[in-house]
Amino acid sequence: KKQIIFPVILLSILISGFTTFKYQGMDAPELSDSSAENRELAFDINYGQVNYVQALQKSEFEKYFKEELLNSGFGGAINGKSIARFSVDVTLNHDANQDWLSFFLYMVTLTAYPAESNHIVSFDVDYYKGEEKVRTANYQSNYVQYVSVYFPTALFMGDSAGDYQRKLAADLAENIARDFPAGTEF
Repeated sequence: KKQIIFPVILLSILISGFTTFKYQGMDAPELSDSSAENRELAFDINYGQVNYVQALQKSEFEKYFKEELLNSGFGGAINGKSIARFSVDVTLNHDANQDWLSFFLYMVTLTAYPAESNHIVSFDVDYYKGEEKVRTANYQSNYVQYVSVYFPTALFMGDSAGDYQRKLAADLAENIARDFPAGTEF
């Protein structure tokens, strides 16, 4: 039985393939006129059509986002809508384009050359104090997804989904902190 375990594991890896993500950054904050000022912040993330994006696992992304809000200067971060506090509503939108040349090379090389697709994830952020919307901003980020099936070449092209989510959450939290309306009375 031990002799069959290694081939089964190897076959499972080969069938499932390899996927990595290369984060290419996010737009700078739109206004850059403020800071988090150690305030507590409630946040609500609407994934809409992004439910199928392989790079974003909701629970992990929200965990990283909450950590990064605290690292960006907020005194607390609560997942969920709150009308008594400062809050943000974040809506994610996603668009992807397949690189057909890389897909052709992927097929010709029997998956040794990874297929790549370019992705744009945009964030529409509404800033609230209580129920009053005080500001709106949009941030756009880019990443490339690499896929290979029988060869691990994609592993050399990018990072894991978790690493990508951490970088994305850090940039989004930093933008929110820099664009958060200045002062507690606005």
